[in-house]
Amino acid sequence: GMKNQRCNCSGYGSIICGWVGLWMAVGLVWLGGCVPPKREPEILCPGKANREEVIDTLRARQAATLSLRSSVSCVMEFTDAQGKPKKESFDGTLRFVGPDRLYLGGEKFGPIRIGANPETFWMYVKPALDTAWYGPRRNVMLCPEKIGFNPFYLADALGQIDLSLDWLLTQDPGFDVLTVIETTGLRRVYINCCTYRIERIEYCDTLGKLIASADLSDYKTITDVGDIPSTIDLRHFRGGRMNTRLTLKLSGIAVFRPTEAQMRLFVRPEPKGFEAVYQLNEFCEFVPDREQAEGRL
Repeated sequence: GMKNQRCNCSGYGSIICGWVGLWMAVGLVWLGGCVPPKREPEILCPGKANREEVIDTLRARQAATLSLRSSVSCVMEFTDAQGKPKKESFDGTLRFVGPDRLYLGGEKFGPIRIGANPETFWMYVKPALDTAWYGPRRNVMLCPEKIGFNPFYLADALGQIDLSLDWLLTQDPGFDVLTVIETTGLRRVYINCCTYRIERIEYCDTLGKLIASADLSDYKTITDVGDIPSTIDLRHFRGGRMNTRLTLKLSGIAVFRPTEAQMRLFVRPEPKGFEAVYQLNEFCEFVPDREQAEGRL
């Protein structure tokens, strides 16, 4: 069936890991378990004849430029400094302007802000962690295994993959599989041949080990937006085991036509009032940014 071919589950360790370097602050223990086998489709439909047909079909279903707003329920799973599994849930709002502007905001005993734009990403979590992480996009692209929740994966996870890349087509029972080789490894997209919706995306390192996956389900067809999965299950792996998970449930999805003022959502805010502030450097390390922490409390 849909097994992890090159994305296998063998050991591969590193000191820093986790959800945007979270584990630097809260410790490193596996939540256990390998990547679950992908579910076999109940009915096997034939795939497309060639790569061009796949790309053309997907292109017809994607918005020219995806721009959406939605309410979102989020569940984060991670381990604390004592190695205990933790689950945090919060409700918030999602704003996305393709290909790479993201705002995810919520409140739970303090603000949670996750964002990205063409230059940078940020993740500020006040409740429980009181920590801010940020860094330039180029460093995120160099260090994908260090970013447990990579905000730049969210465009893919909304079913909007970049169709201009040099994709290779293979087949799995019931699925057309697109694979692209990138400098940091490879990305694999599984498309259900019956529905022609993307059901799973895998990100592997240069050794073929699984770094992250996104499972997409409960698609809705939204006017002026297109086919959007309303459930997105993002997992990050280290040494073949899941160490972080973020589940997003989208509701009230609609087209987003931002005003100039609303575009400020996609500008990184200063991390004021956080106990710890870390910046991702070009050596794939989250280093304390004391100037930001002390100077802006």
